[in-house]
Amino acid sequence: MADHQYRAVGLDQPPQPQEERTGTIVRIAVGVFIALLPALLTVILLRVTVNAAPADFIPAFGEGTLTDQIVYWSEINTFRAVGFEGGYFNFSEVPARANFTPYGAHSFVYPALIGIPARLFGWGWASPVYANMILIGAALAGFILLVRPDLPQLFALAAGVAVFYPLLLFIPTAMQETINQAAGILAAGLFYVRLSKGSAAPRWISPVYFVLIAVMSLVRLTWAFMFLPYLWLIVPQKRRWLALVLGGGLIAAAVLFFLYTAAPYQRNFLNFLMRQMAQNPSITHLITILYSFFLENTARLTSGEVLAILQRIQVIGLILAALLALTRRSKLRLIRRLPRPSWGTGESAVLVYTLGFILLIHLQVYAISDLLDFRVMSAYVLFALLWLIAFRRLRTVAILIGLNLIALPAFLSLYTFINTASFSYDEARITAFEEAIAPHIAYDPQVESAWGNTVLTGAFPPEMAALPDGVGFVIALPSDPFDHAPRSRWLLLTDADLAILQDKLPDDVNLDLQPLVETSAGTLYLNLDAQE
Repeated sequence: MADHQYRAVGLDQPPQPQEERTGTIVRIAVGVFIALLPALLTVILLRVTVNAAPADFIPAFGEGTLTDQIVYWSEINTFRAVGFEGGYFNFSEVPARANFTPYGAHSFVYPALIGIPARLFGWGWASPVYANMILIGAALAGFILLVRPDLPQLFALAAGVAVFYPLLLFIPTAMQETINQAAGILAAGLFYVRLSKGSAAPRWISPVYFVLIAVMSLVRLTWAFMFLPYLWLIVPQKRRWLALVLGGGLIAAAVLFFLYTAAPYQRNFLNFLMRQMAQNPSITHLITILYSFFLENTARLTSGEVLAILQRIQVIGLILAALLALTRRSKLRLIRRLPRPSWGTGESAVLVYTLGFILLIHLQVYAISDLLDFRVMSAYVLFALLWLIAFRRLRTVAILIGLNLIALPAFLSLYTFINTASFSYDEARITAFEEAIAPHIAYDPQVESAWGNTVLTGAFPPEMAALPDGVGFVIALPSDPFDHAPRSRWLLLTDADLAILQDKLPDDVNLDLQPLVETSAGTLYLNLDAQE
């Protein structure tokens, strides 16, 4: 039949063969399964390892584990309740330079991204776990729709996700790793479509990619560096200098915005570097510090958690493989004799850049230390995994999956260690704390300063998440200086924390505190000299 004859009977095209229809149905079913797989595995793993369900989550932490999740949970809850009108979240009462935001060392963007939908759907103890499941599932569905993988690619994707341990580790937490991993998944799909289809790619691909990277750059600054390779791809070869200028400008803008809106964190390397340079502003001193820090981090590449070491090996291995692929036209006899993958120039260059810059950042200005680099690099390693799947480099993917399978016992051990506190914490303890402070702490929308809705504490136990909606907390870490009279309206301190704080205060500063109530997290005081 001619095409017009099919249209005459209500069909847009000739009927597909039964085999093709069956294949399409199978691919759709596998795609749906993959989108649901992280959530399903989370339910199973929690039951097997800590005998709990996602609904049992409380943002607690054990010794040496994820302390930041209490801050994230509380910041999101504050944004949900009062937006930018809440109390402060920072360290040692040093807020962000931007007066409009009370949020902490990770800026306000992540609390806003999760806090806005939380206004519609609510925010309970276990909400981060369900939000993470949705984020990862939606990102995987988006990747599948973008790349349109065939069955071998789908099976590789399912296997890769099932043993990508950083993804599974952080779903049942209140950390921001999952939103970064979701961004890595979507960025891989968008970038692949643009690179593989060139100018034939849909026009919306580039704007969506730039919006994604721009937003994520304000969540985690390292995403800003992903502007450069994409601009390099889309700018004509004779104007590659323009890609460098635009990319550099976007990176600089992201850095300045982040530094303006994020509260300082005294213990990171950049603050340490600035303090050192203030004492000795010579270039020699700068080079010495950078070189020493680089050597220290390099020496740590083979230390720490098994999964962290494995990820570093995979990062370095993929960088070397991609570099070898880029040298396939080399005339040097030694290089030509080396085995190397037959990857395309563009796909190899993107891998080298993406994994190379994140590794270099950790070696030079962040840290190689247990779960620190493991957490932050995981989104870029996930990008690389999906990049390889999109380009059908399935042998390499199989090697990565095999290495991860070998580390399964280490994963189960770490999974149990991380999640035990969050899924076994006594909720009655939090309820008792909430009841104890209720007569004394309440959010006041009429205060002139955010300090009037802030609690100063020496630590952040899970009880801090039970503060009234809109009340923030700042942390006076023992190692940080504290050279001013406390500004916060309330202080929640143990006797040891109070003694440490008093020792750090200048001699001319005297605390004027009124004890209010004893709690499991320390004594609650009213600061009679607060800046309200």
